[in-house]
Amino acid sequence: LQFRNLAWRQLRSHISAAEGGVDFSSLTADSGSLHISGSGHAELANWRLGPTSTVRLQAKFQGANLGKISSGLLPARLQILRGVGSGSLDLSGTLSDPRGSVHLHVDNLDAYGQPVNTVQMDASVGSNGVRITQGKMQAGPAVLSFSGSYQHLEGSWEDGRLALEADSNGFPLASLAAVRNYEPGLQAQIEIHAQATAKVTAERVEPVNADGRLTLSGIKIGSVPYGSVALGVATRGQLMEAHFSGDLRETHVSGAAQVQLAAGLPASGEVRINRIGLSTLYGLAMPHRKPDVPLDGFVQGGFTFNGPLEHFEQMRGSVRLDQAEIRSSVPVNGETHAQELVFRNAAPIVLDAANGVARIRSLEIQGKDTALSVRGSIPYVQQRPIDLNVGGSADLRLVQFLDPDVQSLGQSSLAMSVTGTLANPALSGTLRLKNGSFFLSGVPNGLTGVNGALNFDRNRATLQDLTAQTGGGRVSLTGFVTYGAGGPIFGTRTTAGFVYRLQGRAENVRMRYGGNGSVTSDADLQLTGTSKNSVLSGTVTVSRVAFNANTDVGTLLASIAAPAPANEQDFLTGLQLDIRLESAPNLQLNTALSRDVEAAIDLHLRGTLNHPVLLGSISADQGDIRLFGTKYSINRAQVSFINAVKIEPVLDLDLQTRARGVIVDITIAGTPGKLNINYRSDPPLQP
Repeated sequence: LQFRNLAWRQLRSHISAAEGGVDFSSLTADSGSLHISGSGHAELANWRLGPTSTVRLQAKFQGANLGKISSGLLPARLQILRGVGSGSLDLSGTLSDPRGSVHLHVDNLDAYGQPVNTVQMDASVGSNGVRITQGKMQAGPAVLSFSGSYQHLEGSWEDGRLALEADSNGFPLASLAAVRNYEPGLQAQIEIHAQATAKVTAERVEPVNADGRLTLSGIKIGSVPYGSVALGVATRGQLMEAHFSGDLRETHVSGAAQVQLAAGLPASGEVRINRIGLSTLYGLAMPHRKPDVPLDGFVQGGFTFNGPLEHFEQMRGSVRLDQAEIRSSVPVNGETHAQELVFRNAAPIVLDAANGVARIRSLEIQGKDTALSVRGSIPYVQQRPIDLNVGGSADLRLVQFLDPDVQSLGQSSLAMSVTGTLANPALSGTLRLKNGSFFLSGVPNGLTGVNGALNFDRNRATLQDLTAQTGGGRVSLTGFVTYGAGGPIFGTRTTAGFVYRLQGRAENVRMRYGGNGSVTSDADLQLTGTSKNSVLSGTVTVSRVAFNANTDVGTLLASIAAPAPANEQDFLTGLQLDIRLESAPNLQLNTALSRDVEAAIDLHLRGTLNHPVLLGSISADQGDIRLFGTKYSINRAQVSFINAVKIEPVLDLDLQTRARGVIVDITIAGTPGKLNINYRSDPPLQP
């Protein structure tokens, strides 16, 4: 038998029929695992069944595959049930007014992806609807008891009024599949007590009223505790009122909202936050990430909203932060103790949102050597243009918020505007630096007395008169950096990233190298390319090389042959070197043993920072040096670099020393790993 897309293996019954009625007895039916048994009677008038015909039906069923049945009987949007059901029904009355009782039991139910162990329900059918006298649903540790009724209009089961009541035990929130899928790290105990009524039509379900209470206690995100929250809902006529309060890490949060149970669900509400820490806000927004910089602080204020809930783009809101503070302990170059950097709002921060656009009415930040103001608007619904203006002065220690490895001091002033879209913002304006200082961890030389300006014009930043002091000398930087969509700080970037066209000049700058000594030089360098593939080229002219008293030239050359690898960063990995190192005509090479060493440098540095290659030679004709622990006078010395794969010095030295009152000439040739050493003396001495 085929009936409404369901295949029945067999249908069997004893039937007794007459013009006044029909009786079914010993009825059995089987479809897959479904088995039905029962009996029934229907009153007829001249072999016709009418609305006032008396009916009686008693039946039991088991093994009902809800997924298969729903796919055959229900539209696709309602085919969300999976499970196996059993139960019984006992109905009597007329066809238009049946009465009786129904019992239902479902195992392994799956609704909207939520597995439920069991569902039990007892219901009674009355003259105008169905009433659930008792129901129970269990999903793991969660137990929900419910009851309710559905009263339909006379002559139509599609139109009516639905009423439900539900009470749960306290169960883990993570036992709900929807919660696990949305936020796997969220943990809490949840308890629900609610009752609601709704108007049902063939087209929609319209809420009429709702009252209830929901409690979340012991909230944790990623094993980090946050506190508890309680939500209450009540209705008065067509107005539903909700209120909540909670404590998040010792911060009290409260709020209230009103919703009109009418078309569009017009709503209004307010939320108050009593001094909540930035760490709590960051943990709620990004529970699986730690802050990139050690920031602390708090905000205190609240926000209001109003508009139709069914049309988010028409919602209006206003944020007011009465107090806001950001602070961080930042190290200062040359000081043993860190200084605390504190920024506060100079006036209440006010933001309004309407028609998909957030407008900053008031945002003024103050701190030591800092006074910034922000005005303008940011769209958040459609791709409308941004209109932001930022102006004022800022303490350069703010740079350490972006990169903790940079220690910075000084002042800056800026007048900037941001236009474009959120996906592709455009910056324009000027950032001026005054007496700035920048020190990078691991780099011996820092920059002091940094002065100049950076001019931003959409996708380009141009350096203007940027000068600084370092190593007792002066450096200047010119050129520009082009960046892709999203700007230099936020948004998305192009595949190439940044494009560099920079030129730097250094005059009489001394660089220290560990405890070995220092090099003083002039330089003319260019950086061209992109953040993925760039070239640093130019010339470095060495005017003075000084070794410390404990510097051993042999040990120094051996260490050059095995340089420490650079950090594996995108920019450093893609940076190619093409630098010429040469000696100035008046090169001074000073050691603790002699100040009259005459030397010449002719080197070419190539490769990358991770794998540098040095080609060329260093030569000297006179002077005293320390080599492998012994003092020598130079007759002739040359160190050549000819390996095009790695840095490998080749020594060709003719040295002289005195041992036991006898002058000894020594020649050393080869690489530090394989040296050939010969001795000459008169009279001959043992090596």
